[in-house]
Amino acid sequence: MIPNEAKLQQLKKQYPEGTRIRLLHMNDPHAVPQGTLGTVYDIDDTGSLLVHWDNGQGLNVLYGIDRVERVSGNLEKEGVNEISHQMNTIWNYSQSILQESTELKAMIEQLYDAKEGRALNGKTRTELLETVAQTQARLREIAQKLGG
Repeated sequence: MIPNEAKLQQLKKQYPEGTRIRLLHMNDPHAVPQGTLGTVYDIDDTGSLLVHWDNGQGLNVLYGIDRVERVSGNLEKEGVNEISHQMNTIWNYSQSILQESTELKAMIEQLYDAKEGRALNGKTRTELLETVAQTQARLREIAQKLGG
C-alpha cells in the first residue's frame, strides 16, 4: 500500500527530520529489536520512515506494515544526559592523553639531547637505554589506547 500525496504530507508533518521514535513492531526477518529508539531523517515516496537507529541497524519503517511511536520528554532528556556523560568521559580521556604526551615529550627531548651529545644530566649509557625502552613502551601503550 502506497500513500497518496496528502497522506505523504501528513506523514512528513507527523515525523519531521529529527523526530525520535521507538519501534513497536517490524515485519522483517532481520528486524530491528522491538523497543529500539531511532531518529527519523527522511520519508521516502512510499511513506517509509528513513531512520538512524540507535543500535546502528539500517532498516526503514515500512508504511502500513511496521509500527512506531514518537518519543519525547524524559527520553530526550536522558539522551542529552547520556551525551553529556560521554563528552565528560572523552574530556577526561583527552586530559589523560595530554598528560602522557607531556611526559613523553620530556623523555624524547632527553633522548634527543643525549643523541646530540648535549648534557646527559649525569645519566649513564644504561640509564639512557632504559629511558629509550620506557619511551617505546609508553608509545605502544598510547597507540593501543588510541586503537592503533
